[in-house]
Amino acid sequence: MSNKRIGCENFGKVYVEGKRYRSRREWRGVVDTLYDYSRWLHNWFNMARIVLIKPRNVKAMFRYRWMANYLAVPMMIDRHTQGLRGEHLRICHAEQDVIVEDVAKLLDKLFKGDRRIGNDTEFSKKVVLVDENEMQSVMMGFPTVVPLSREIASTYIPVLLNQRAAIHYIDIAQEYGLAGDVCPMPEAEAGVSIDDDAPILGCCAVQCNTTCDGSLLSNGVISKRMELEDGIPVFQLASPLRHVNEDVQ
Repeated sequence: MSNKRIGCENFGKVYVEGKRYRSRREWRGVVDTLYDYSRWLHNWFNMARIVLIKPRNVKAMFRYRWMANYLAVPMMIDRHTQGLRGEHLRICHAEQDVIVEDVAKLLDKLFKGDRRIGNDTEFSKKVVLVDENEMQSVMMGFPTVVPLSREIASTYIPVLLNQRAAIHYIDIAQEYGLAGDVCPMPEAEAGVSIDDDAPILGCCAVQCNTTCDGSLLSNGVISKRMELEDGIPVFQLASPLRHVNEDVQ
């Protein structure tokens, strides 16, 4: 491959040696580099707009430990678009824009109803909290209900942005006495609840028993905190996991 060809350099050359961040942006030619840079600025603008326009979201940045991980959103998008040019670059940015916008709306709604942040009681009465495995489609027959997931915002997305995001919460769960040999994701969810680092809102919560025993463990811990301390009733849907067995059918 000729060294004169755009994008022929190794991706590792754009990173600071021994670090996980870039020394400069990837060169994709004049048009694609300018387009990519404009989308990078667009994402920073959107994140700043979401936080700065509403004071409650500024408060949330300092209240919840996991919120700091969202500062890495532009870097995550850079990793997804790495090496892309032309139409493929634009398709990827369009896809990522939809994801960023959707997550931003989720965070805004969580903080709007959160008793610590927005404390909008009327909105909170419409919210039904669902765990990360509960399909929100079960709420589609109820147009006045707003299904929201705390776990997606506090646990699932942060680890996509920062691989070390869940370590603190896993440590908290194990210090509390939970087993250290279960799936780390539900254990991190339980750690978020134990560490008092989850938004408090909703008229009730719905949990399900998928996808594993570790998820059942975390649901038990989380539900007790919500019911006994936050006054949020929890309903658990037990789905049969052995779908082909005669007794299930």
